[in-house]
Amino acid sequence: MKLLLPIFFILIWGNRLYAASFNFEKAKTKIELLICEKHELSELDSQLAYLYDKSLISVKNIDLLKSEQRLWLKNTRDKCLFSDCLISAYQKRIKELSNVNIFDKIKPYKVTYLRNGKIKLRYGNKSKTLNLSLHIPKGCEGYLYYKSIKGVIVKEGYSKPEIAILSVLNNSGTATLLLLASTAPNCNVQGFCGAGANTGFIALTVTNKLDIVYLNSFKLDDCYSFRFSKYYEDFNEKDIKDMLPVFKAINNNQLKVEFTETDGFNNEVTKQVIFDMTKPEKGFIVERLK
Repeated sequence: MKLLLPIFFILIWGNRLYAASFNFEKAKTKIELLICEKHELSELDSQLAYLYDKSLISVKNIDLLKSEQRLWLKNTRDKCLFSDCLISAYQKRIKELSNVNIFDKIKPYKVTYLRNGKIKLRYGNKSKTLNLSLHIPKGCEGYLYYKSIKGVIVKEGYSKPEIAILSVLNNSGTATLLLLASTAPNCNVQGFCGAGANTGFIALTVTNKLDIVYLNSFKLDDCYSFRFSKYYEDFNEKDIKDMLPVFKAINNNQLKVEFTETDGFNNEVTKQVIFDMTKPEKGFIVERLK
C-alpha cells in the first residue's frame, strides 16, 4: 500500500472544491472511490496528507513515522467498508499526528538578509550564504530620507530588503522554500513610489547540504512596472510580518495570487501567478484572467 502522496490534484465540481492526496481519475480501490465521492472524506484526506508531509520534515525518526503510516493504511483505513468508518479513522489519525509533539522537534529553515542581495540560509546546524540579488525586488538599501520644508535632508532610518519564509515542502532529499520578499522602492520617501513596497516571491529548492537545485522568482508588486496585486494598498508602509498572513493559506501546496498590470497599449490587464510547490522545476506560471 502506498503512503499518502503529496497533494497535487484538485477537482472543481460546480462551486465546490474537492481535493485529495491522489488523482481522482486514477482511483481504483473502493476506499479511493469513497474518498472521491464524498466531499468530507476528500477534505480529511488532504488534511492528513498535508500534516503527514509536514511531519516528514519535523520528526527525527522518519522511518518510524513511515512505518506507522503504512500500518494505519493497512490495518485501519483499508479495513473500512463505509464512509462513516473512514471519516472516524481519518479524524483519529489526524488527531494522533497533531498530538505527537512533532513540531517540538522541527529543525526549521531560517533566512536572514545580509546585504547586496545576499541571504544566509540556515537549517539546523548548517548554513550557507546565497546570492539572490537578481531575484529580490529592487529598491532601497540604505537610509530612508525626505526633505523638510526648509530643504533639510532628514533621515528616517536604515532600510533593507526583508525576506520571510511562507512555506516549506520536503521531497526526497530536497526542500522547496517559498519566500516572500519586500523592499522599499525608493530611499527618498517623497520620490516616485517612495512610500510603497515592492514585493515578490522567491522559490528556492535546495538539497540537504543547502545547494541550490531550482531558483525562480516573480515580482508581484512593482510600481516601476505598474504591476500591483490586490493587496498592494494594504502592504504600503507595513513590515513583512504583517504581510505574511495574506499568503499563509497556501492550498494544496499551490500558491495563486491575482494582480493587474498595464500592457503596451496602456490597458489594465488582470492576471494570476501560480506556483506549484510539488513541481518547482516549472517555476512561476502566469495566466491571463481578463
